[in-house]
Amino acid sequence: MPPFHRSRALGAFLTLAAALPAIVGSAGCASSPSGAEAAAGEPLRLTFVDHRTHQVCELVNQSHTDRLTYYSTPRGDASTKVQEDEVMRDLLEWLEDHDLDDYAVAGPAPRMGGGTFWTLEIEGPGGIVHVTETQATPVEDKEGLRQLMQAVLQTYNVTPGYQAVSVDDPTQLFKREKDRPAQGTPKP
Repeated sequence: MPPFHRSRALGAFLTLAAALPAIVGSAGCASSPSGAEAAAGEPLRLTFVDHRTHQVCELVNQSHTDRLTYYSTPRGDASTKVQEDEVMRDLLEWLEDHDLDDYAVAGPAPRMGGGTFWTLEIEGPGGIVHVTETQATPVEDKEGLRQLMQAVLQTYNVTPGYQAVSVDDPTQLFKREKDRPAQGTPKP
């Protein structure tokens, strides 16, 4: 587990994150978009996409999105969570300390692609970078990439999300997306 020790808020997350399972890894080359030295108040967004399951996990900081306004607006899904600026800054610093720049590629993450397992897109004041794990990712890179992914997903999993969700049929809310009828589909 990542050694988060920089903020009191992350200390609380650490306790919870220790019980969470690790998830997948990535590959690439560019410098990170904001740098750990970024001042508080800089907008930051991290979007993880598992291309095998189509699961999306997005973290934004409070400088990016107002928590109350965002969670109060009904949406079709609850994949975006709003985290404190300090926690997101510390997470980015941890990623940079663990070789994010060695794997990052400048620009947005690919939206589709044969052999892509997952992507992580990071948008900060300096622009957008992404890391990707594919079938072609060298074995020697997988462990480092998976540590980055684990840190992001653990932070996502311990971040509370209070999203108002709008669905046509509440009985379908907890079914996997692929098993749900499309919004607006008549009930049998």
